[in-house]
Amino acid sequence: MTVQLFPFSGNLPVVEIFRSIQGEGPCSGRPAVFVRLAGCNLSCPFCDTPARGFESLSLEQVLLQVDTVMLSVSREARRGYHVVLTGGEPFLFSGVGALAQALLEAGFDVGVETNGTLFQDGPWSDCLIVCSPKPLAILHHKLVPYVKAWKYLIGHDRNRSANGLPSDCAQPPLAVLNSAIFLQPLDEKDEETNRKNRTLTVQVCRHHSYHLSLQLHKLLGLR
Repeated sequence: MTVQLFPFSGNLPVVEIFRSIQGEGPCSGRPAVFVRLAGCNLSCPFCDTPARGFESLSLEQVLLQVDTVMLSVSREARRGYHVVLTGGEPFLFSGVGALAQALLEAGFDVGVETNGTLFQDGPWSDCLIVCSPKPLAILHHKLVPYVKAWKYLIGHDRNRSANGLPSDCAQPPLAVLNSAIFLQPLDEKDEETNRKNRTLTVQVCRHHSYHLSLQLHKLLGLR
């Protein structure tokens, strides 16, 4: 199935821009600004980012809001500050490449969180692309070489494949062998179920030498 990218036309659908601590993946624990865009081409039942309203913002307005939430950060600390483009699915919008380039030129480190099914041209070699493959989804072959980290969600009631990943997840391509793999326990909003998910995730990480991702922002009560 071909997914039509939404045209940029000067604006992006921004749900929120806020500063917090990155709770997941390779930059876990790192202070960051999050630019959350609305909309996704998938409908995962376990998604913990519900659909919300958004504001249509120009590239200049996005950059201004990023600068505004950084007001309390010292000038020295701003150099190389991490900005995460997330969603929804950022690659759904054709202007995300222009936004990433503008942020890089402003001196920020840029990360992109994606489900891996879409691609568009952009400065991705200079960005931290974190891909979280989803069940039955097909990864876009042009995006795969740019992915620096893979993040899989683990639920205790899913059958594991030979490599310890859920059998209904898209399997990592060969390129993943040269990238970091993070396993994250699925948050099913039930403490007993979540405990089982954490236990299984730790076991699989130990067995395969994968990295553990624990959503620190939720443990700390942060956004």
